[in-house]
Amino acid sequence: MLNQWLAFALFLAPALLAAAPAPWQQPLYLGNGGIWRQRIAVEVRSGRDGTAAGEPVAIRVGTGDGEADLAGALADAVRVCDAQGREMLFALTGPAGQEIRKGPIPPGATLTIPVECAAGATALYHIYYDNPEAWAVPDFLEGSRSLRNGGLEDGAGDVPFGWQHDENDDRHRTAWVDESPRSGKKCLRTMVAEGAEPTWIATRQRGIRVTAGARYTMAAWVKARDVKGFAGWYVHVGSEAKPMMIAPMLDGGGGRTTGRR
Repeated sequence: MLNQWLAFALFLAPALLAAAPAPWQQPLYLGNGGIWRQRIAVEVRSGRDGTAAGEPVAIRVGTGDGEADLAGALADAVRVCDAQGREMLFALTGPAGQEIRKGPIPPGATLTIPVECAAGATALYHIYYDNPEAWAVPDFLEGSRSLRNGGLEDGAGDVPFGWQHDENDDRHRTAWVDESPRSGKKCLRTMVAEGAEPTWIATRQRGIRVTAGARYTMAAWVKARDVKGFAGWYVHVGSEAKPMMIAPMLDGGGGRTTGRR
């Protein structure tokens, strides 16, 4: 069994930290009788002015400083445990923002784990991998620190990675298209038929973590034609207990318009 160490500082610049060894956790969820042969220790330090309560920490997959050497490992066998051995939800995303649930993990992917850490303290987590018998887990963390695939260039089928279309009908339609993008090859299109009943129809991205009290700026490029009423963007901000604390909207402009909003 092979241990690796990775130090990561939350709210501060990355720094090498000393960590005490932790017992090897066996068995883990859906191990299918196999054993985990390798793990990476992740030590996180919170700043003195901030307590991390489920804060998503993104760890890049690679061989550089502060990176997890997981390239080529099977996503099926990845498990994450805290210092008490409790298994944690996690998210694996590819370089283009695509979800990785099974198969080899590519270089440049990101592993995101939710961190609990008191202000000025440290927390230890372990990333377990290398169990050829393990089955893939059914549930994953929904959360990131930033917009995924904001350029909309990458995707599969008719959906860009990281996004979801609302359910369409014959008068309200969303699509991922290659028609007149501002740059690159792809963009989103929303079409509402003349005289259609006003409703919410959109392509959405969920699970973006925000920090209370922080200031955020939203900007996008838009082209519009024959807009009547409101067309633009809206953001739902809330918690699990209060999912709709605020819902600011950004007007994309009426009639015919092109530009950055």
